[in-house]
Amino acid sequence: ESTNRGAEAFEIYNEALKVNPDNIYLMVRIGNQCLMENNWDCALLYFETAYRAGFEKVEAEGINFLEIARTLTSVYYYAGQERDGKAMFDSLRTAGDDDCRLYFSLGKTMNYLNRPREAIEYFKTGFEKDFSDLSEDSLYNAYLGYTRSLINEEMNEEALNLIRVDAREHLKNSVSLKELEVSIYIKLKKFDDAVSISEWLSASDPENRAHLLRLSLVYDLAGQFENAEKVLLDILELTPDDPLALNN
Repeated sequence: ESTNRGAEAFEIYNEALKVNPDNIYLMVRIGNQCLMENNWDCALLYFETAYRAGFEKVEAEGINFLEIARTLTSVYYYAGQERDGKAMFDSLRTAGDDDCRLYFSLGKTMNYLNRPREAIEYFKTGFEKDFSDLSEDSLYNAYLGYTRSLINEEMNEEALNLIRVDAREHLKNSVSLKELEVSIYIKLKKFDDAVSISEWLSASDPENRAHLLRLSLVYDLAGQFENAEKVLLDILELTPDDPLALNN
């Protein structure tokens, strides 16, 4: 899975499930693999089966039952079963299990379905709840999704304010903040601003491949093709077989 050989991972998980047909952990792993492939019907099959196993069995296997329920809510929407998605959402909300993760998950889902107004409402509600125990990566992704939905609704000032004020207060990693800003400037086609921040990021960690690839991208978008090429050649000096740098 970590080498992005999804088809092989999927096959191995399924073989394991044949040996352990009631193993909830395997169902969730296969369901997640289906999600990575945007195979909604497949994901729906495994997450529904895991969910129907019930709270006690799922928790006994060391898996968060609410995480399965939250994921299944989004999968229903992805699979076009909106009525089921709403029913699951209402069930979680009635039980008081509608924490920030549920709203952030649905916000991401609505962004994918190109429904930014609904995404904005879900993200807004999620940030009104307690998100103090979210990991830095999860919080970063929530801010990223929120800003994208705002930009898609042409609420550009709100998106910039969200990053410059709110995210700055809650994200501990200054690099994450800068990366968020770059993503916004790219969406707004403010490529000179994106270049300035990307140059700062790259200078702060000169051998960071991700920073260098981002810098080459924004140079390209800004029409600074010689600079873009130079950065790509710098990457190839560090990693001669880098497929993205070679392709670009």
